[in-house]
Formats: sequence, C-alpha cells, structure tokens
Amino acid sequence: MEVPATLVASASPAPGVSNGYRLDPADMKQRHSSSFASSSSSHPPAPDRRLPVVSLLALASGIFLAQTAEFLPGGLVPQISDDLGIGVGLVGQMVTVFAFTVVVATAPLAIVTARIGRKTLVVVSLAILSLSNVLVAIAPAFEGIVVGRVVGALAHGLFWAVVSTYAVEIVPREKLGRAMAFTAAGGSLAGILGIPIGNALGELFGWRLAFASVAVAGVAVTLVLWRWLPRIDSAPVDARTPRRRIAWDRTAFGIAVICVLILVLVLGQTSFGPYTTVWLEDVAGLARSTVPLYLLITGAAGALGAVAAGHLYDRYPRATFAVSGALLACCMAAFPLAADGGLSPALLAIAIGSSISFAGLPMMLQTRMMHTASPAMRRVAGAVQTTVFNIAIGGGALLGGLVVSGIGVQVLPWVAVGGAVVTTLLALLWDAARASPVGADRAVRPGSRATGPDGASAPPRRPHAR
Repeated sequence: MEVPATLVASASPAPGVSNGYRLDPADMKQRHSSSFASSSSSHPPAPDRRLPVVSLLALASGIFLAQTAEFLPGGLVPQISDDLGIGVGLVGQMVTVFAFTVVVATAPLAIVTARIGRKTLVVVSLAILSLSNVLVAIAPAFEGIVVGRVVGALAHGLFWAVVSTYAVEIVPREKLGRAMAFTAAGGSLAGILGIPIGNALGELFGWRLAFASVAVAGVAVTLVLWRWLPRIDSAPVDARTPRRRIAWDRTAFGIAVICVLILVLVLGQTSFGPYTTVWLEDVAGLARSTVPLYLLITGAAGALGAVAAGHLYDRYPRATFAVSGALLACCMAAFPLAADGGLSPALLAIAIGSSISFAGLPMMLQTRMMHTASPAMRRVAGAVQTTVFNIAIGGGALLGGLVVSGIGVQVLPWVAVGGAVVTTLLALLWDAARASPVGADRAVRPGSRATGPDGASAPPRRPHAR
C-alpha cells in the first residue's frame, strides 16, 4: 500500500492538544487547577514518569479479545470443516477474508471517524466485534460465516488503527518498550487462554459455542475499556487554525524498511498458524483432545517471551531482535524432526522455544517503528503498520491454504523458517547500514537529533571541554 507523500495537519496544536490529540476536558480542568494551586511555588511539580499500569492492562484486555476473535478459526479448522463438509483450506480462508477486509477498510474508516474521540472508537469497535462473533455462531452456512467475519473485520480494523499508537500517548517515551510489552502480552494471553479455551469448547460442545463465548467475553472487555481506558479525544478541525502540508521527512525510509520486515516475518509465520491444528493432527500425530493443552503451553511460553523481550529490547535492541529471529528459525526447522512422536517432550520443547522467540518480534518491530518515525509521521506509521500486518496475516493464510491444498501441510514449517531467516538477515543488514558513517549521516537531518540503534532519538552530544 502506497502512503501519500504529504499530509494535511494543523500548523501548531491548539491549547490542550498533545501530539495532534486533544486531552479530555476533565483532565484539562484538573491540570489547570493543579497549576493554579502551585502557582505560588518556585518550582513546578515534576511530571509523572510512572507507567499507567491500570490503563495499559485495560488496553491489553482489548487487544486480548481482538486477537482471540481474529485467530479463533485457526484453532477450530477441523471442527468447522467436519461440521460444514468443506475442505480445511477453505475454512482457513476465514482468516484471509478477515485480514484483507481490515486492509481495505481501515484507512477509509479512520478518515470518516477522525473527529470522534479515540476512546469512543475503541469501545464501539470492540462492541461491534463482539456482535460479529454472534453472527458467526448463528450462521447456517459458510456464506453467513463470511458475512460475520467481514463485519468483525471492519470493527477490528478501526480498533487497531486507534490502538496501535494509544500506548505512545499515555506513557513516557523511555518506557515505551515496557508499555509495548504490556500490549503484546494481551495478544499472547489470547494464545494462553482465548484460543486454547475456544478450541477446547469447540471440541467439547461445538465450534458455534466457542464463537458465542468470545462474544460474551467481548461484552465484558468492552465494559473494562469504558471504565479504565484514559480518554484521548481527537482534536476538532478549526477553520481559523492555520494549516500547512507536512513534508515527507527522512524517517519515511526507515518506516518502509520496518514494514518490509513485518511483512516477511508475519507472512511466514501466519502461513503456518491457521493450520497448526491440522499439522499437529495429521503430521505430528497428536490426538485432537490434546491440542488445547498444546496451545495452552505454547501460549504461556509466548506471554513469557513477550514480557522478557520488552525488558531486554529497551537495553539491547539489536542483540535481542537478532537472537530472537535466529532462535525462531532454528525451532521452526526442528519441528519436522519431532513430528512423529505425538505430544513428546522434544515437540513441546521446540514449540516452547518457537513461541518464546516469536512472541517478542512483532512487539520489537512496533517499538522500532514508533522510535523511528518522527512525531509528524507517527500517525502515518501506525496506520501503515496496521495495514502491513493485516496484509501479511491474510497473505500468510492464503499462502498456507494453497500449500495445504497442493504440496501438503507438512511443508508449512519450512515456509516459516524462510520468513524468519530473511527477516533476521534484513534487520542485521539494516542495522549495519545505519551504523556506518554514511548511514548515520543519512539518519540525521539538519537541526535534528541523532538516532539510537533502534531508531530512537538520542540525546544531543555535549561539546568537548577545552
């Protein structure tokens, strides 16, 4: 998807606007009251640099529900295939339809809803996403399922367009990696609880009850967000405000490189993801009743990996990414070697390693994206990042379906290996180019700060004492 070369924005933020968004009037009133009360003090109060843990947990709960709803069909492919009498490759396209709808609809929906408060958009979109799961649960045929998935994808796209940069607005910059770890843990928890429980419900009571359960959980999470997510309203457009075009700055090239990394990595992994249960049953020889346990263990490992990566990436960005990518490639290559013994210790060890290594990689790429993008390009970066993620998810599911219908499901781990290897090598080459004198010179604009190893702005150097 090509991004427009220029964007229209206000020349200067209006009072009470931070990074292009208007703070909630109640917050402004409180800030003005605090300022008046402390006006007699010679020193203003220091800004709060603590992590807003409750707000991040609320945000993570919404991401948990959204991720569960998006990838739930991947854990129910055999059940849906058997119930409707269609091929597993066609059932897997439920993920493709969902992802490609998100790609097509996210940008128009973001434009149409630009004047609506961001918290309102998050709450409403999650409520509609919950309703879509009801539509899927009561659908009499595959066509009805597709309609429900499209409705859910429209809400999901709007949800992610807003959520992708929400943490940036509510946490101190130096703690962005840990904040991203919170939100990434929401996605990992979908693997720990959401998808395994959905798979177990589908095995015990049918796949329709699994979707209905996600719908009920969605209502509860919507209430959590309504109560505890901080409000960041979009700034209204004022005709009297001077307007200018923001030029495409030099961070755009770094944004494009990170988008390529996201595309290759996620394309490879999601070609395998929706068909994991099929691979486990047909190739690894797992009994269908043991699949929920497998998903529970790997989901827990993924959550630990996301948290660990969030802490390590703040300190060692290059090394953490490179080690994670290399470990992922090795584990995916080892899957076929442990594919004949059922739920063996070797298979579990490999699966845990792959989950730990992969869970942190998308979070690292998102953190790098927010550090690389300039403030003027940050909203564009968030929107493009969401689009690329969903192109990769839909393309991966489509590619996996073609492989399953053609060569066979046993080949899918090697597709994931290729994606991990290419992503890791490209990231290493990009870091090396940025570290070179020419790359470092290109990364610094006149009058701007240098960038750190992960693209984050580095503090200006002090002149040497004479």
